[in-house]
This record gives sequence, structure tokens and C-alpha cells, in this order.
Amino acid sequence: MTKLESESVDRLCKEKGWLNMDVDKLDADADLYAELGVTSEATEEEVKKVYRKLVLKYHPDKLSGKSDDEKAAAQDKFQRLVTAYEILSNPHSRAKYDTRAKGGEQDDVLLNVTLKESVLGATKLAPVSYMKKCEPCKGVGMTCSPC
Repeated sequence: MTKLESESVDRLCKEKGWLNMDVDKLDADADLYAELGVTSEATEEEVKKVYRKLVLKYHPDKLSGKSDDEKAAAQDKFQRLVTAYEILSNPHSRAKYDTRAKGGEQDDVLLNVTLKESVLGATKLAPVSYMKKCEPCKGVGMTCSPC
């Protein structure tokens, strides 16, 4: 992707309000990795490489001569690609998305450390109990035999 094409994509995304998507505003069944065609183990570079190829393919300016239905479908796909890339390219957003996709929130764990350990660094093990969500009843309980 050339610098001019990259700037064109950024400008279009800002105009349409597609940037700065919040992970919490995504559909519950949104699979960002599938949208880009990468696995959850993909590196930032792999995500970026795939994103650039797909953006060029589905960019609205590249669809001259297509029917209105094809243009609308491509624009929708383009918007989903931008959203997926924005979240998966930001390590903080990606971690938040991965946590949500696995079906739970991670709680903070408080540990007591000494000043010396905090300055010099230390490794401590912290036992963390958690409850696994029951698949048959989706965590409601009392409605299935395992619960």
C-alpha cells in the first residue's frame, strides 16, 4: 500500500467515524480474527500485512463499475476490516477483546511485595480461583444436572 493509499484509507475512516471503535461496543458474536482471516496467535505484523491486502481489495474507491449492491456489501466489509484491524493492532484493545472472547473478565490480583522486590523485580505465584461457566446452561445453574 502506498503512502497516498494509506492516507486515503485513514481519511475515509475518519469521515465515516469508523476509527476509535470500543471493544465493548462490538457484537457479542463478532469474530475479528475470522474477519481478517488470521488466527488468534497471529503477530501484529501478520495482522497488518493481511489487513493491507484486504483493504485494497474492498476499498470503496476501487469499486467503480460495480453494482450498488456490490458496493454496499464491499463498504460493509471494508468497515468491518477497519474495525477488526483497529482493535487487533492495539495490544491493549486486543487483550481486552481476547478476554471477552474467552467468556470472562479477568480480575486483578493483589499481592504484597516489599520495596526491595518492587525495585529489583520479583516473581511470585498467586493462586487464583475461578469458576468455569457451564456450557449446557450458560452459567445460570440449577437448570442442568452438572450444576
